[in-house]
Amino acid sequence: MLAPTEILATQHYFYLRSLFSRLDYNVALLTGSATRREKTQYKRALAEGLVHIAVGTHALLEEDVEFQKLGLAIVDEQHRFGVMQRLKFIRKGAHPDVLVMTATPIPRTLALTLYRRP
Repeated sequence: MLAPTEILATQHYFYLRSLFSRLDYNVALLTGSATRREKTQYKRALAEGLVHIAVGTHALLEEDVEFQKLGLAIVDEQHRFGVMQRLKFIRKGAHPDVLVMTATPIPRTLALTLYRRP
């Protein structure tokens, strides 16, 4: 799940962590303020498939962030990301399902809903 701010990403992280804790899912948070060590551990866990749900900010868009298998890409507040940023996130997987969210009904959101384009 890609969020535009660290505050929003952290809120999603805590909610998803509590929601999936009974299922023993590993939910991880990657933001720009994470330490270098935390980022390295997180990126390794993502690449090895040890993270079931990844939540983060633009840090998820970095070149060295690899997903073993990205099945669902969620972009929250999608209007806060550029077309190429959303596409870069989606291309980190092999044809993942995509969910774009926003609380602001804007024409681009409606077009994404109708035509299913990143």
